[in-house]
Amino acid sequence: MISEPGAAEQSTWRLSPSEQEAQHQLLGKLLSDFSPFEGLKTMIKEYVFRDIRSRSDILLNMLFTVYVAGKEEAGGGGGSLDHYAACLHWVLECVVNHHHSGCAADVKERDHYLAKFFVEAPCLTEDAAALLKSFILGSPAQYPECAASGVALAKLLVRVKPRHRGQLLRVLLQVAADPEAREEAQAAALEAVKGLYLEGKTLAVGGAIEEFALRELGRLQERLQRRPKEEEEEEGEGQEVEKKKKKKSDEVKEVKQPPPPPPPEPVSEAVVRASLSLYFLLLPFNQKLIHHLPPLFTEASHETKRTILRLLNGAVEHMMMEEEEDLMDSPELARLLETCTAATELLPLNILHKLTEGRPPSLALFTRVRDLYQRGVLRNIRFLIPVLSRFSKKEIIGYLPQLIKFSPHVVQEIFFYRLLTRGLHGKLERERGNVCFLF
Repeated sequence: MISEPGAAEQSTWRLSPSEQEAQHQLLGKLLSDFSPFEGLKTMIKEYVFRDIRSRSDILLNMLFTVYVAGKEEAGGGGGSLDHYAACLHWVLECVVNHHHSGCAADVKERDHYLAKFFVEAPCLTEDAAALLKSFILGSPAQYPECAASGVALAKLLVRVKPRHRGQLLRVLLQVAADPEAREEAQAAALEAVKGLYLEGKTLAVGGAIEEFALRELGRLQERLQRRPKEEEEEEGEGQEVEKKKKKKSDEVKEVKQPPPPPPPEPVSEAVVRASLSLYFLLLPFNQKLIHHLPPLFTEASHETKRTILRLLNGAVEHMMMEEEEDLMDSPELARLLETCTAATELLPLNILHKLTEGRPPSLALFTRVRDLYQRGVLRNIRFLIPVLSRFSKKEIIGYLPQLIKFSPHVVQEIFFYRLLTRGLHGKLERERGNVCFLF
């Protein structure tokens, strides 16, 4: 073992700073040259962690020595860094696993030295990124406060390690979109991604974040589709071949129909929420993203549609708090209204209801909805309900035959709720049981 001087010897035997530096360099070189020998590695590791504050540079010396050697062996052309990757993984794993008592001092020391080795390492490998991701997703019983610490470290590394920015950003994005991640880890990752996205001009990561969010949306859409596109194409090609065979051969009397496609696998709410969490996080900051939602909504089941609408409500609420301009006059909302179909009309309808909840619609929004309805672009009478308070009494009476197709309870609530914004609050409170006085 590497022995240390006892208390009696310390007064007479003390290394000078230069001697101590030379000793650490020597130990680092021993680690790099004889890393396959587990006994030596364990001995030096125990020595380092007895006083990691003054001896952490031994591990850094080893990392730089192995990294330089790997570069030199390839003549400076990049070469194989497998040995370096293994050494870096070992160092990071030692730090993570050594401080596992859970006490505040241990957690603080673990986080400090984990960040130190990640930041000061000459190169970060895929193994290192995978270890960081595993640390974030780890059990709090095994790694106390691992989610918050790991996410904060990943966010720091995205800022200070430009060479590995994409690699480290993926760690955060994958945690944020992982349906099996703990809620604490997912929430921390989403908050970190949001902060990085808002710093997009400085870090140039906004495009990568949006691309990942839309890719997750596309994957969810593929899962929701009744049949994958490849299967439909293969089936179409198969039918063409069968038709040609029938024409060429009189012996073939019947063409066998292809078997029906298997029913789609059910998609849980947790998967839907995880897949769309990044998308709805970005939506308040880039309203143009809303136009990627209708194709997904068309493929969704009733349960999935309800989940999507709940997530959309949250995003609209966030937009209403963050945006300085009135969302009612948003050009993206106008475009969504103009392009919606019967299969996707619930999306703009839901947004309209949210925007006009407790306040009157803007004149521009009212005019747009009324004109689109009169032109037949919007065919559902429900689109008029959010802007009902802007109509005159005569216009409301004109639409009454269509509105009363709803159940009496719904009709009563429509008029009571929507016409509150016309300054009739007191009268409506007195007459809530009878809306006929309005006419």
